[in-house]
Amino acid sequence: MEKGEKTKRDREESGLASGMKMRNTIIDFLPRLLYSRSNTDLGSREDAFDIAMEGVLRRFKRQKMADRGQRLV
Repeated sequence: MEKGEKTKRDREESGLASGMKMRNTIIDFLPRLLYSRSNTDLGSREDAFDIAMEGVLRRFKRQKMADRGQRLV
């Protein structure tokens, strides 16, 4: 193996290690961001949980109104 090939391989391996380290850092950080106090520096952004819960509550409301014979406007 020539010296240039080894140096190139070393750089590629170093880049992969660095990329994996960044990936792991992001994976560790995401739950803290997503599940932090809802109004802390996130403004009025909704996360997936908020959106899913709104859908569930909307479905319950429709079902309740249908059971009463009412129509959702």
